[in-house]
Amino acid sequence: HWTATVYPGPKNNFVFNAATIYWAIGLSDPPGLVIPYSHFGRPHGVDERVQKITSNFLMKCGIHPSQ
Repeated sequence: HWTATVYPGPKNNFVFNAATIYWAIGLSDPPGLVIPYSHFGRPHGVDERVQKITSNFLMKCGIHPSQ
């Protein structure tokens, strides 16, 4: 089971936690990227779900990512 959480912070901000260090790998696949090894299995690269969750969070913060 995995979880991500968003909650309002103490200074009129938001806190986001995706409970993973591999979140950035799900966002993009830049040239030369070597996907790291993990003893739980390898991250699988770009994931549309990660991109959508990130986009939704940025829009909640008032930032409109380019499409």
